[in-house]
Amino acid sequence: MTSHLNGAGYTTKRNKPFSISAVRGILTNVNYIGQIQYTVHEKFTGAISDRSKRIVQGTHEPIISMELWNEVQEFLNKRTRTPTKTIERPYPLAGLLKCPVCGSSMVPWHTKAIRKNGSIRKYHYYVCGNNNNKGSTACKANAVPASLVENETLARFQHILTNKHLLSEIVTRINHNNKEEGPPLRQQLAQIAMSLKQLEKQQRRCYELFEDGFIGQVELVEKLESLKQAIAALNENKNQLESKFAELERSAVSLKEVRSALKKLFKSFHTIEAGKRNALLRGFIQSVHVPPNRDVTELHIQGTAALKHLTI
Repeated sequence: MTSHLNGAGYTTKRNKPFSISAVRGILTNVNYIGQIQYTVHEKFTGAISDRSKRIVQGTHEPIISMELWNEVQEFLNKRTRTPTKTIERPYPLAGLLKCPVCGSSMVPWHTKAIRKNGSIRKYHYYVCGNNNNKGSTACKANAVPASLVENETLARFQHILTNKHLLSEIVTRINHNNKEEGPPLRQQLAQIAMSLKQLEKQQRRCYELFEDGFIGQVELVEKLESLKQAIAALNENKNQLESKFAELERSAVSLKEVRSALKKLFKSFHTIEAGKRNALLRGFIQSVHVPPNRDVTELHIQGTAALKHLTI
């Protein structure tokens, strides 16, 4: 449905492609049959409250017949059922892996193939979330084999962990980048200090003009208030820069720190349950990017703050 709507050029009222949730929202909107849905907050003991949906007859004319409405709802109810199948394999990179074309998060997908002996083989992939949710108009599937990209991602971390020369080079590059950020911050702080001195001179000059009778009390108060606000804004900016500078000085990393972080990532990695494994990965990986040709050997990984935002 979404692919058909988007392919025909239709958009939402915000000029965005239709998603599955947007279409379902339209198909279940009681406004179209002349009714209104609202939320009721029912208070119980203390501060505890419960929210429930209520539907009442509206004063507007319906634009869809009840026959068509009931038919659509019956169709939706048949398609909406509780999943009975268990997940056969985890997808640890779901949401972390980014589509090589549109940059949206990729989601799990699988296909089935029936062998000559009648057995079924499944192939597992990650596909573009935009394509899965909004159809081919939003983006292509850009399927990436799940096992290949997962193994390559873990291999990158293992390679760094076991290659002392490479790990040392990466740590040196991180610290070098941090040092390069230092001089611009110092320059901004110096400019702020100069501006503050100029404002303080203007304050003194205002008092001198008042004492010499060139300006009155009302004008003095107005000028001092304006200068006070300007000084406060500069001091706030100064505090932010000083905090950033202090954080930059503390962010210097050592080879020991990075090796320790990576060791934690792989300690008992394959023995813990899928949910905890996914949480562990998300503690160290912010995103995984494959190139447009989907060659997983050319992927790069963006680390989280735990890895000092390291790009692997």
